[in-house]
Amino acid sequence: MKDEDIGLREKKRITTRRKIVESALDLVENQGFDNVTVEQICSQAEISRRTFFNYMESKEEAVTGTFPFAFREGAMEFIATTESDNIVDLVLSQLVITFNSVDPDFLRRRRVIVFENPALHYAVSRQKYDLLSTLGSALAKHFETFPHDRVLPDLPVQVEINVAIEIARASVTMYMSNPHFPASGGPDVDHVRLAARAFTDFAKEMTWQKH
Repeated sequence: MKDEDIGLREKKRITTRRKIVESALDLVENQGFDNVTVEQICSQAEISRRTFFNYMESKEEAVTGTFPFAFREGAMEFIATTESDNIVDLVLSQLVITFNSVDPDFLRRRRVIVFENPALHYAVSRQKYDLLSTLGSALAKHFETFPHDRVLPDLPVQVEINVAIEIARASVTMYMSNPHFPASGGPDVDHVRLAARAFTDFAKEMTWQKH
């Protein structure tokens, strides 16, 4: 097959995927997520149901998109063996963008839709769970090797691991689904870091009464 043929096929694939996403977003914005069907998306995008499922696993994916972050190769080993005075930043430093071509307008619209449709939070949460599910063991190895990196030494180590994972998870959630969060353009790991910093800065201002 000629290179130009491959190029044309890829352009067609990108165009079709864009039509599916744009149709899904248009319909959900006008009718609400629960009232939109795959058949409606196919009709508006002028594709068959079979074509839809060649590109998307579900209606939810058409709306929320493919998860834009992944851990770089060797990330778990790096987290386990690298000393750090900010374990959350160490974790986030190992995130990479999973694809290069992301329409900023789609991202903005998706954030609004997810924010306004609680049912979609599950889809986003499932994607984050897949991202973070292997992280716990890497953090356990890290604290075993570098116990001085702990910031909550009076609590069991598993509690501190859970806290770190929850901050990372919540930071991704803030970036992915809150349209009020100041992030622009396509996926950006630095925006996730900004969200994590917002959580930790907020926590530093909390005072607790002893009981």
